[in-house]
Amino acid sequence: MRVSLEDALSSTAILLFSYDLAYRTFDPGEDALTNTLTTGLRYYLTKQLYLEGNTGVDIIDSYDKRTYFEPLVNLSVIDDVDRNTRINITFSHRYSTVAYQQNLFNYTQISGSFNRQLLKKLAVSLNGFYGEGEYIGADIKDKLTGVGIGFVYDIWHNIKGTLNYNYTRALSNVDTREYARIRYP
Repeated sequence: MRVSLEDALSSTAILLFSYDLAYRTFDPGEDALTNTLTTGLRYYLTKQLYLEGNTGVDIIDSYDKRTYFEPLVNLSVIDDVDRNTRINITFSHRYSTVAYQQNLFNYTQISGSFNRQLLKKLAVSLNGFYGEGEYIGADIKDKLTGVGIGFVYDIWHNIKGTLNYNYTRALSNVDTREYARIRYP
């Protein structure tokens, strides 16, 4: 669940607030609940180029029955090149619960995307990322890189068709955790 508010301070600055709630459960196993509070600023350098920064805290009631108060930071540079094209570069640092094991992951990531409306009904997205982090309570450190391409076609009214291709490579200080994965639905 997400609730977000924006308040225009001026024609070039917008104040941002958000609250997120995430719940993960394992069966069998313990549950984790994350409350995220952030505040930030979107600042327009030009009509098309802007900076967006958010900072806040993740309050995580973790699988180990401890409560963690962990900082988070997101910084983005976004360029709406024209009405059909957007370029985005983002730096992130935060803690998060993990979908496939009862653990917390402390990570830093840089990502970028290029989105273009090619035709009236066809859009393309190119993206890439590099990130690294470590699991809390385990001596596991991972590095991940990935690239992807996606197409979205407006079939009819609110019905869209998508085609995605993603490649991810994981390196780790634990050899059995290393992999290369290709995903395309």
